Amino acid sequence: QPLPPAVSPTAESPGYFTESEPEMEPGENDRDDEKSEGDSIDYPTSE
Repeated sequence: QPLPPAVSPTAESPGYFTESEPEMEPGENDRDDEKSEGDSIDYPTSE
């Protein structure tokens, strides 16, 4: 007998943090600003 589907499978995954970056808006982390400089990987870009 299969288990009932979870309401939010991602939120129930072990190690998932719902508010790991509460001060940042979703989608804001793809901008290149000073706030995200310390906690993102620095990939080389063509400038």
